[in-house]
Amino acid sequence: MTNEMFLVMYASEGVGLAAPQVGVNKRVMVFNSDPPAKASEFVLVNPKIVKASTRREVDVEGCLSFPDVEVEIVRRKWVRVEYQNLLGQNCTRTFTNLEARIFQHEFDHLQQTLLIDRMLPQEKEITQRHMDALASSSSSSSSSHSLPSENARNHV
Repeated sequence: MTNEMFLVMYASEGVGLAAPQVGVNKRVMVFNSDPPAKASEFVLVNPKIVKASTRREVDVEGCLSFPDVEVEIVRRKWVRVEYQNLLGQNCTRTFTNLEARIFQHEFDHLQQTLLIDRMLPQEKEITQRHMDALASSSSSSSSSHSLPSENARNHV
């Protein structure tokens, strides 16, 4: 299953994917902060955050579940995680920077939290106006629209 998840992730030009995003009700995630370098691939089963930085950072994220939506999200700078690997072995790892951001995004999917639930208030307003415009234009036109983005890079 995880091999297929990596294939879907790479085909979608993403850096992370959680099992619920592909219709599998399991607490499994895959990610790679440096695709396509196989050495950067992670598979985490039943992950849980055991410690997290008090420092937070804002950066732009996208989501494979919401194509063309890219927004600023606040995340913790680092997280310490306990999980099982594919062999069922218990592991602990601290993720920092981009890996921490990707992990937290995918962990949110496992917790049934979506990107839109984490948006800053001003981002919610912009996204809502964008969605309203799409809804009204789709009834009168078949042209495609996308949310403007200058520097989005974290499609997870």
